[in-house]
This record gives sequence, C-alpha cells and structure tokens, in this order.
Amino acid sequence: MRKLITYILLFMGTTAFGQLSLQRYDGIPVNKDSVSSFENPWAGGLNSAQFSAIDLNGDGIKDLVVCERQIYAKVLTFINNGNSDSVDYHYAPQYESAFPPIGQWMLLVDYNCDGREDIYTWVSSGMTVYRNDYDTANGLQFTLVSQSGNAWSPVLSTEGSLGPVNMYMNPFDIPAITDIDNDGDVDVLAFCFGCNTVEYNRNYSMENYGNCDSLEYKIEDGCWGNFSEDPLTNVITDGIMCKGGSNAVNNPLLHPGGSSILALDVDADTDKDLVLGNINSYEFKLLINEGDTSDAIVTVAGVFPDFPQSSDKVSIQNFPAAYYVDVNNDGLKDLLASPNTTKSIRNYNSVWYYENQGTSSAPVFIYQKKNLLQDEMIEVGEGSFPAFFDHNQDGLMDLLIGNYGYWGGSGTYYGKISYYKNIGTPSTPSFELITRDYEGISAYNLNGLIPAFGDLDGDGDDDMILGDYNGMLHYFQNTGGAGNTASFILAQANYFSIDVGQDAAPQLVDLNKDGLLDLIVGERSGKIHFYENIGTVNNALFVNIPTNNFLGGVDVEPQCCSGYNTPKFLVNGSGSFYLLTGSEKGTIQSYTNIDNNIAGNFSLANDSISGVVLGVRSAISLADINGDGQLEMAVGTWRGGVTMLTLSGEVLISVDNPKAYDRALKVFPNPTSGMLTIDIEGQNTTPIRSIEILDIMGRLRLSLAPNSQDVYLVGNESPGVYFLKVITEDQVYTRKFILSEN
Repeated sequence: MRKLITYILLFMGTTAFGQLSLQRYDGIPVNKDSVSSFENPWAGGLNSAQFSAIDLNGDGIKDLVVCERQIYAKVLTFINNGNSDSVDYHYAPQYESAFPPIGQWMLLVDYNCDGREDIYTWVSSGMTVYRNDYDTANGLQFTLVSQSGNAWSPVLSTEGSLGPVNMYMNPFDIPAITDIDNDGDVDVLAFCFGCNTVEYNRNYSMENYGNCDSLEYKIEDGCWGNFSEDPLTNVITDGIMCKGGSNAVNNPLLHPGGSSILALDVDADTDKDLVLGNINSYEFKLLINEGDTSDAIVTVAGVFPDFPQSSDKVSIQNFPAAYYVDVNNDGLKDLLASPNTTKSIRNYNSVWYYENQGTSSAPVFIYQKKNLLQDEMIEVGEGSFPAFFDHNQDGLMDLLIGNYGYWGGSGTYYGKISYYKNIGTPSTPSFELITRDYEGISAYNLNGLIPAFGDLDGDGDDDMILGDYNGMLHYFQNTGGAGNTASFILAQANYFSIDVGQDAAPQLVDLNKDGLLDLIVGERSGKIHFYENIGTVNNALFVNIPTNNFLGGVDVEPQCCSGYNTPKFLVNGSGSFYLLTGSEKGTIQSYTNIDNNIAGNFSLANDSISGVVLGVRSAISLADINGDGQLEMAVGTWRGGVTMLTLSGEVLISVDNPKAYDRALKVFPNPTSGMLTIDIEGQNTTPIRSIEILDIMGRLRLSLAPNSQDVYLVGNESPGVYFLKVITEDQVYTRKFILSEN
C-alpha cells in the first residue's frame, strides 16, 4: 500500500552555500548489554592515562582530568557527580578547550596555595607552569607563568652549582611535584640530566618571601635519598655514596629516561617515600625514606602496592606510572596506575584503581578494578576504526568498529570488529553492544582492521572490504542476500594482491562515475591510492598497480613521515564530490575540486574542520542516523574509543550508505519544475504529521500540514537542490530532490 500526496512548488530567489562545521553529538545512548548502559559512551577511549584532580566548574568539588599520553597529548575532563564513598564521573568535554597545548605529560598541582590546581607540563628540555586563574565570570582559564630574571622563561629554571640552569625534564619520565620538605611550597623530584640518581629541586618561595606564590628553585641535592636506578635493568641500589655536593654517583650510567616517580608518605612518619615505575618493568617498587624531610635516605621495600597489603599487585605492560587522587570522595587519596608509554601496552584494561582503605598518612591500597572510566565508554583497545553499516537491514544504521587489536600479552594483539546494533528509531538512534567479534573476524589473525562496504557482485547486498595493518585488502562476500541480515565469508584474502604498504584504509565509491565501485585506499604515509574498477557490476575487477598512487595530491602529513590517511568521499546536493580525511594529527580535513580532476590536484578547503582534534590517528565514517538531512560523523582514534559529531553547513550525502536515505520514500518527478508527488511505500495507516523542505545548508524553508489536495506554495527560493523530510508518528523519511526552472 502507498500513500501519495501531490504538491505544487513555486520557488524564486537565490541559494547560499556554507562552510562545513563539526559539533559534538554526545546524547546518543549506548547499552553495554540488554540491562545496563555506558555512562560516557562517546568519551573516546583511554590507553596511557595520566590523572589529576581539579575543580573544573567552580562547585567546590574536585573533578578528574585525564591527560592521554600521545605524540600530541589529549586532555579529557570529567565532572565528579559522586557522593561520599562513591565513584561517578561524567565526561564533560566543554572544559577541555581551557587547557593549553600539552607536551608529553601533565600534572595538576596547586603551587601558589590559592586552592586551585595549576598546570605543570613538559616542554622541550624542561617544563612550564600555567597558573589557574579561575573566576566566576570567565570560568576555568590558565595563564603561562614567567620567572623574572630567567633567561629560559617560561621554561622553569633552577639554581645549580654554577648558576641558574633550565630545570631539565626527560620527556619519557614523570617527575614528582609535591612538597618534599613540608614547608608549604611545591618542590620537584626528577631523575637528573646525564645520571641515574634523583635530583631534588627545592622551592625557596617560603624561605625567601614567607609565602608559596613564587617558583624559585635550587638543586638542593643531586642524589636525593642516596640511591640509583640502573637504566637497563631497573635494579635499584640503595645506600650508595654520592660524590660530595655533585649531582651524580661515581661512574654513572646515563639515564635514558623511562621512569615515573610518585612521592607520598606511606608509613606515617611525615616524610616522603617513593613509588617508582620503569619502562623495563610491569610493577612498582616502593622506596621507604628512613631519613627525614631534610636528609632523605631510602631503602627498597619491595613491590608496591604490596606494602603493607594488597589484594592484587600492579602488573601493567608497559612502564607503569602511579597517581595519587581521591577517586571515591571519601577524603582519602587513592592510587591510580596506567602505562606511561604508547607502545606495547595494556590498552583496554589500562586504568588500575586501588582504593585507600587506610589513612592519609598510612594508606592501605586495596584493588578495585583494572578499567576505571574505560568500563563506561566504548573501548576497543588500540586503534578505533568505525564504519556505519545496516547489518540487519532494518533501515537503521548500525555501528561497526574495527581495531588494531586488544592487548594479549607479550606483544600479541587480537584484531576484532565490534558490532553495536542500532536499537533506536529513524529519528532517535540508540546503540547496543552485541558482540566484540563480529562475524568471527578474529579467526583470521589480522590487525588494523578498517572495514568498507559496497555491492561488488551485483546481488543487491553490500560486501565488505577489510583493510589491515600490513597494507593489504581482504574481500568478504555477503551471502545474506538483498534486504536480509548480512552474513560474510572470506572470498579472497589479499584482494587482487593490492598492497599499499601499511595501514590500508579502504572506501568503495564510484569516483569516475562509470557505474562501477572503485577502490580508494588511504595509507600510513598520508597519501591516497585510487584503483579503478575495470570489471562489471556483477564482477568487480582490479589490478594491483594503482590507477593513481597520489590521488588528488592529498598528503595529510607532507613533512615527515607518517600521516595515516583515512579518506571518505561524499557528494553534495549537486552531485559533486567532497573529500574528508582523518589523519595522524587527529585533524579532519576537507577537499573540493574533485569531479573531472582525478588526475589533478584537489583543492584543500579546510585543513582542520572547526579545529576539532580528538586524538592521534582520527578515522571517520559518516551517515545520517537521525533523519535530519545532515550527516553524523563517528570518529575513532588510537585511544580505542569513538566520538560522535554532527557535520553541518553544506548538506552532504554519504556514498557509503545510500540506504540512509529511505528506500520507502520516493519523490517524482525528480528533478521537478513545480509539482512534486510523495510516494511512501507501505504507508497507509500511520498518519503523516508534517512535511518539511530543507535547503542545501539544512535550513528549514517550508513546513507543510499534509492533506489530500494539491497545495500551491509560494516561497522565496531559487531552483537548486533541496531535501524533503516526511515525519510520521513513528518514522522520519528523507529524500533529496532538485527544483529546476520553469
């Protein structure tokens, strides 16, 4: 049965085109299973997390800030909604823009005793400080701190034996930034430059001015605690005799970096003990200070937190770092541990939480979980490569997420695809995790799984091309049949022997508009390869030599050396191509000037749409999942999660998912010079609530109350591309149409 409604359209005027922009779309619910949901599904995942507490919103409650250690560090902000003895953090990305660009690490410490945590972060050869200048009018804001008389400012300096020097910080280390001498100002412990001992940089603000608002450091001791750490074996030697007054031990080995330091009092004697992590170890070592605040002498106490008791010791591959923050709002600081490197790590159970069930001066850390925060977000381990695909052919776009792999220990990663079923409606999407191993893909022992879909054999269903870490493609034939739930079998591994080198990111799109799906493949170096389909609709055929191995002159990393291009071609209302790309930097770029220019250079329209940078190695997929005529963009990053955005501005259409524009809705004639007939297949009982006409920018131009008679409409629009949206009681249908001149 069909319901047909006819309209007469009379338009005149002009149509404008706009710039693309991206906005967050965090409101889509995602279920863990049939009974529970994720608190922060679109937070984007965590791998190597650094933790600090700070009041983000001025409510007097300490919230949680995470710095994800990457080539380009990413700050994530979480509002603390918990009551006493409870853990409840809500992802609040609106506070992230207040933070300046961050180097290899970030710790938040209140240096000037105003009750607001300030930023300490690494910069080349040292570190800088940003003062927290929160006020009620402007909210959270930070100001770069300068030291008067410091030639290296804003890089912090410290007074050495020969005068002031910059306070060197190894980029691979995590220092301890805390009050070592208990005088009220903030000191610094860090492995010193060119040696394997810890350097004590004492802050003389209290001594010089009687307050703690200055940063006046002096190298008080180049061998604090009288111990050394072997840079190759992680062996701690305590009780060493350091050179008198120097900052090195006799015959030292140069310390290459790869140590983390947490200073806290674990034995209630008021001085600071140390928890050390090392790049060559999975565990922490506890060093007890047998001296005092002015003369530290440490001894190795053993594995931590096995002191004084622990139900489950830390075992983090690779390079654990410890953080001391109150997680559960009981007034006691707890212990968090996470890897401090981006290579060969636990990547989906990488935030270990130990609750302090002792006291502030004698903590007792009891293991709680290995996936704090991660258990409340979409998390697929290392590398996240989303793809919208209607798996069960119910007209709702589901979400598939490939990954590089889940950490399996000893350098092993298990590549899988997660399947999140869309259990919502055409206007209100909602997802539910069905399986983490879609179609049993893990059995093929592949990594870096990037899926693409299209009908390659002409049977009416979409097949799957899977790109992998080694730069190869694999063809999975869909045997489900048109309109049926997808069922994939591996039809051809190493598809036509195509090899793009590394990290193949495919898309199936008819780029030359000859009616056949071509292969577009991004790759590690940052370029795009184009393989023309020289077969037929029923039998795709490619050769392994690309038709163009530098498509459009697009290189998302033109300097050196990797770019990790993940391309997605779209079309605008006039049928012209747009290109969007993800990249290693995390930016999302757009290109135009593509049609009839496959052999030429595309035009870069925007090198970072809306300035959005969600994390290293952004990978994108687009579809209109809520029927509003605009595309949603799922963005994966190397952190292993997904962020959902809305793409607005000029209306674009995903060539990956033409079925997102409802097959049940037909409009004719199309193009039309005035009269438009709406044909909704199977629509005979549910009433139509309204009919809307949107322009190419997604703006509402006309809203109609439907009836069975011809309606004459007079607008102020010119001929061009428009979108018709039909809203019923339980469906939203969208279809593009073209209004031509009379």
